Amino acid sequence: MKTPNKAEQRADLMAANIETIRPRFGAETPLPSPEIVRRALVESLNSRTGRLLANAPTIAKKPLGHVFHKLFTWHGSGGNLWGIAMLGWQCEDVVKTLGLDITGRELQDQLDTLAIVSRGGKSSASAAWRAALGE
Repeated sequence: MKTPNKAEQRADLMAANIETIRPRFGAETPLPSPEIVRRALVESLNSRTGRLLANAPTIAKKPLGHVFHKLFTWHGSGGNLWGIAMLGWQCEDVVKTLGLDITGRELQDQLDTLAIVSRGGKSSASAAWRAALGE
């Protein structure tokens, strides 16, 4: 039996944590399935350290990790609109490539929620946009 690497261990732990808090969010909150959570995390974490990769993995090799990494880092940024808009198109391709039973928009919403939850509910990008819109 293969020993799980640090990325797999951390992804398993985070996926289990998501499942324990899922009931608190309610059915209308777009959280991804446990399989998508685990795969997105494994693909976006360093296998030796279990930390987020310095750069997003390529979409061709690790599609869910690519999208999750981009969303996670976007929420820690000032909120560049082009970055988030491009992900919408990429999510459509990811859904087709992986044969998922959801739309690209649903995948983006689910991974976006996962990114915010992974950041402890904080998003400097969202805060910057709220301030820019006068909210």
